[in-house]
Amino acid sequence: MFFALLAASVVFLAAALYFFLTTVSPENRIIRELDKIIDILELDTYGIDGKTLFIVILFALAVISIRFIYVQFYQGFFILAVLLYLTYEFSKSIMNLRTRKIEKQYIDFLNLYSNFFNTFNNCPDALRETSKYLRRPLKNIISKNVLAYERSLKSFDEILTSLEEEIDSLEFKKFFHFTKMYSKYGGNYNEMLNKLKEQALKNRQLKEEQDVNKKTAYLVLGIVILISFVAYLGLSPHDIYILTHTPAGIAVLVYNFFSYIFAVAILKSI
Repeated sequence: MFFALLAASVVFLAAALYFFLTTVSPENRIIRELDKIIDILELDTYGIDGKTLFIVILFALAVISIRFIYVQFYQGFFILAVLLYLTYEFSKSIMNLRTRKIEKQYIDFLNLYSNFFNTFNNCPDALRETSKYLRRPLKNIISKNVLAYERSLKSFDEILTSLEEEIDSLEFKKFFHFTKMYSKYGGNYNEMLNKLKEQALKNRQLKEEQDVNKKTAYLVLGIVILISFVAYLGLSPHDIYILTHTPAGIAVLVYNFFSYIFAVAILKSI
C-alpha cells in the first residue's frame, strides 16, 4: 500500500509539474538562470535546456521529499530543507564560476575588440569577430545577441542593453554602457577603449593581490578547523558526554560552529 501511494504521488506531481512548465515562458527568470548554469556546464550539447533542468530538479526533490515525509514526517521536512539549501548553494557557486570565467576574459576581449574595431570601424562587426576568439560562456552570450542583430530581431542598442543585463560583470557593463553612448552620440571611441584597458589592468593587479590574501586566510581558517576536529576526536567518552548533554557543553559546540560559519561568511564577503 505504501509503495503504491508513493508511486501515485510521484506520478501525480511529475504530471502536474510537466503541464505547469509547458506554460512557462523561456523568458521566465528561473529558466534564464538555469540556462546560464547549463551554459557554464555545457549541458546544451546533450540537448538539455533550462526548462528541462527545472523539471529534473523539481521531480528529484519531489521524489526524495515524499519518500522521507511518508517514512518520517519531521525528518522528511528537514531533509527537504537541507536539499533546497544545497541546491541554492550549488546554483550560486555555478553562477559565481560563470562570472569569474567571464571576467577573466575581459582584457583579452578589449584587446581583440579594439583591433577589430580599428579594422572594420564598426561596432557590430567588431563584436561579431571578437566573439569568435572567446571562450564559453562569453562566446555564446555575445554570439547569440549579435545573431539577433544580424537577423534584424533587435537593434544594436537593444543587444547592448541585453548584454549589460546578461553579463554579471561591472567591467563588462561599463564597456557596453560606453559603447551604447558612442553608438548614439559618437566621440573618441579609441581613447575610451584605451582608458578601459588601463583601468582593467589596474583592477586585475588589485584582484590578484586580494586573491592571495584570501587564499592565505582560508588556509589559516582550514588549519584551525582541522585542529579543532582533531581535538574533538581525542576527547574521552566522558568529555563527549559533557559536550553533548550539558548546557555548557552544547553552548561551546554551538559557539564554535557559528564562529566558523561567521568566519567563512566574512572571508566570502572580502
